Amino acid sequence: MIGNPQYAFSYPEYANLRDHQNVLQDVIAVSGPVRILASGSDEASDSAIQFRPAQAEIVSPNYFGALGINAMLGRVFGPQENGGPGGNPVVVLSYPFWQRRFHGDSHVLGRTLKLGSTTFTVIGVVPPEFTGTSLNPQVPDLWAPVSMQEQLVPGQDWLHKPTDFEFQILARLDPGVAMKQAEAETDALVRQFAATYTWRDHTLSVAMERTAFFGNTNDPRFRAGVGAVMVIFALVLLVACANVTTCLWHAALHDRKRSAFVWPWGRAVPASCVICSRRACCLPLAAA
Repeated sequence: MIGNPQYAFSYPEYANLRDHQNVLQDVIAVSGPVRILASGSDEASDSAIQFRPAQAEIVSPNYFGALGINAMLGRVFGPQENGGPGGNPVVVLSYPFWQRRFHGDSHVLGRTLKLGSTTFTVIGVVPPEFTGTSLNPQVPDLWAPVSMQEQLVPGQDWLHKPTDFEFQILARLDPGVAMKQAEAETDALVRQFAATYTWRDHTLSVAMERTAFFGNTNDPRFRAGVGAVMVIFALVLLVACANVTTCLWHAALHDRKRSAFVWPWGRAVPASCVICSRRACCLPLAAA
């Protein structure tokens, strides 16, 4: 294996793939969780504003549409969010954040959130079933369009720097296209793009994976970790079984020593014991 397996791409890599591929129905870009400070419009005044930590994801405008996610309230992002830098100060809220921050207010649409120094307008809330697409199983608080990246992460220019690997790329295959074919074309496009700049740290190759609850399932380190957990679990189970067997053995021996009873004819007849739940059930044996 050459290089370090990772799921992060630069936005220019995504844009090049989006604009030149011929095998994918949709191509989506979504950032990892971005820690921000958020304040709602329910604050009394500027002097009373209280910022609270929140997690945002920065996504391409086709994010929800390509995933087939509709808003529970309002709307999700569309082509109108494909504006220039700073041109789309709108957000879509996750269901848990809507409940926690806005107390499930059905009139939340049009309310504002101040994220850092920029005011964003709430345009929609997604249903509770949608928990996001992050590699980490954690529901983001809100989503913002890529045009607002600089406002959410000041001092960074993710949209134009090919060496800022901040985005995960998701795609939907065109009908009738095999994954191997799509992987070959995608790999070729990413390699061609990497050859256009001389930075040492660039994408060497691409592999496509089917979506799963956990990412990195093909990473040897992930598989080694899962294997180690399974070995530990098997050892614990083996020890538990050995302890139960030992307890049953000792109980059987103890009851066998004291379980001899006398038939009316005066002969002592040994008995065998079967352990039933928490008591010993003695079964008489025929005399020899």
